[in-house]
Amino acid sequence: MRALLVLVASLLAPSALVAAGAERASFADRVAAAHVSFAIGDGMAGEWERWPTADIMARFGPDDFTAFTPPLEVRPPERPGKGDGRITDDTLEVEALMRAYAAHGGHLDAYAYVSAFLPELAEREVWVPERGAMEPALQRPLWWPERYAYHRNAINRVDPRTAGQGNWLNQGLAAFIWPVGAVNAGDPAGAYAEAVAFGSTHTESYALEGAAVIAAAYAAALGADPTVAGVLDAVRAQAKDGTALAIEAVLASVDPADDVVTFAGKARAAWLPYAGFPPDRLARGQTDSSQREGTNLGLPSRIQSLESVPAALAAFAWSGGDWRRAFRAGLVYGEDAETIAALAVGLVGAMHGLGVVPSDLAAASATANHRDFTGEGRAFAVEVVRLFVQDEARLKERARALGR
Repeated sequence: MRALLVLVASLLAPSALVAAGAERASFADRVAAAHVSFAIGDGMAGEWERWPTADIMARFGPDDFTAFTPPLEVRPPERPGKGDGRITDDTLEVEALMRAYAAHGGHLDAYAYVSAFLPELAEREVWVPERGAMEPALQRPLWWPERYAYHRNAINRVDPRTAGQGNWLNQGLAAFIWPVGAVNAGDPAGAYAEAVAFGSTHTESYALEGAAVIAAAYAAALGADPTVAGVLDAVRAQAKDGTALAIEAVLASVDPADDVVTFAGKARAAWLPYAGFPPDRLARGQTDSSQREGTNLGLPSRIQSLESVPAALAAFAWSGGDWRRAFRAGLVYGEDAETIAALAVGLVGAMHGLGVVPSDLAAASATANHRDFTGEGRAFAVEVVRLFVQDEARLKERARALGR
């Protein structure tokens, strides 16, 4: 036990100096920063989800988003909806995933999705800010594709490893998978593999692939000496099929010298060939993803990609590791803007720690959501270290088997 406590303290405390006069943030601080940042991004853009860049700029103009925007429509006090920094289902699912690791006490796979994650989602009551009530996240309600796994597993009791087949392919899993990256910090390949094993219960095809890539990105961002280029290289090393092609195309479009509107336009144009629209619609510029008739949107494909994953990585790349730039890029990109912004700033927070997160936004987010996001993140970091101790013991047994 003493050895475990010493190891926990060493991993959670600030590490050696990494640059002249600069002290690297502790692992716990960086996990907390990822969580706080994600909640801020999720809480800001949820109310203009699906808006294109042009509509966002028409509404907000030169706003640099230094404070949470109020609700865009009047709602009754008991059901305040999105706005003023209130989180959406994305952060609720992140929290459920963190708790699932603690409940399971080990790495997660398809069976643990059913035994550990679903109860946190469907049975545990939590404060749902946009509803102003205590209720299970599943009853918020989650969107139908996010409830699919519950019906498949809790009601139909199918094989968990195939339960995700047939789901509408969307960014849902990718939006809450980042804790898998934290559990596998420094091991992007391990994060990718665990995300696939866990996520196969939830979805399939390029939706599963996109989530696995995000887990790998966070594993790299929470590594020992993370850089923007290093995170993106780790992503490239894991991505497959259309997701790999889309990420490469979108990243190639990124020029840090571009203004944010130009950045967003270029990035989306680079992704569109991998969206699943027929060529005639692309040629006419008819790229509203809510109009699915006659397209391959949401259906399995080896050559398609989610939009939110390459878009978030592009925002991260354009930012150069600057939290504010990543935030603005994700918000202005539009479409699944809350997920894009949350993932992008979460990666920056994971690299640098709480010192880069705007303290006023962090405080406002905690107040709006009745949460201690920093405390949640630090508690999860302790759980990550406990899992690492288990991994270390298994590696020692492997070393003994190999005579090492």
